Amino acid sequence: MSRLPDRLPDRVDASGANHLDNGRDQAPGRDDSYVRRDASRSDLTNTPAHIGRIALDRLTQLLSDRDLAVIDSVARYRCLTGAQIERLHFLDHATKDTAARTRRRVLERLAAGRFIDQLPRQIGGVRAGSSGLVFVLGPTGYRVLHGEPRRSGAPRDGGPSTTFVAHTIAVAEVGVRLSSARGTNDVEDVTIETEPACWRTYQRGLAGTETLKPDLYVEITTAEFEDKWFVEVDRATESLTAIGIKCKTYVDYYRTGIEQSRSEVFPKVLWSVPTERRANQLRDTISRLKGAPDGLFVVALDVDTPERLLGGQP
Repeated sequence: MSRLPDRLPDRVDASGANHLDNGRDQAPGRDDSYVRRDASRSDLTNTPAHIGRIALDRLTQLLSDRDLAVIDSVARYRCLTGAQIERLHFLDHATKDTAARTRRRVLERLAAGRFIDQLPRQIGGVRAGSSGLVFVLGPTGYRVLHGEPRRSGAPRDGGPSTTFVAHTIAVAEVGVRLSSARGTNDVEDVTIETEPACWRTYQRGLAGTETLKPDLYVEITTAEFEDKWFVEVDRATESLTAIGIKCKTYVDYYRTGIEQSRSEVFPKVLWSVPTERRANQLRDTISRLKGAPDGLFVVALDVDTPERLLGGQP
């Protein structure tokens, strides 16, 4: 039997050696992950790129209910700013400063563990500070929610486009503001479906299937009524021709009667727009639609959109 050398060869760095870590003082199992041990860091900030089922379960057990809620919200809306996450999940603090500090600490920890990822740019410029940082679902967060690795490859260099992020954040803002209204005034409940849960697939004659893709589906429940809405957030980046085609898709879906048989009524469609000029353009485009039922489409400025949705019949 050959004898192990008294010293490691020069090409091996003993101080930087990696070890199988199962988080306990016992022999690692086959499902444990190959990670660098660092006693100065918490387990959540020492997450490897590829982790096994057992290690993932251990990490998940370290997450608080709020941690899981943050991860779920980022996944649902696809992009959220630090300020939006704070308004959704950090309102139970005595002061805004305390809420902001706690939010920063939690997001830094979740980002270090790749439960969420921070995009390289922020909304609102440098002056926005950490509240303007934009977060998306990270690979570990995806594993926590879905139990399997993300099947798509690595994102393109630089991540999603500026246009996509700005639109997604604008859609999320509607959802965040509506969520804040839950339990206030006469609002008993707010149900929000994000993409792709809010999509509707239907048969379009001999042309095959068509999928209607709203930005949001919303139900507002009060003691007196229940309003249902499809929400489209327009940032004036689409042509009016594209807007007209999208509106025609809503009319085609309305004619199928599928939604009415499901929930008795067809939701109104609210277009949220950035300026009054754009609002007039959309109203003109809608007025030229053929076969659209009266009152199906509503156009509102983005600053007024949540209040319009919460206000009952427009």
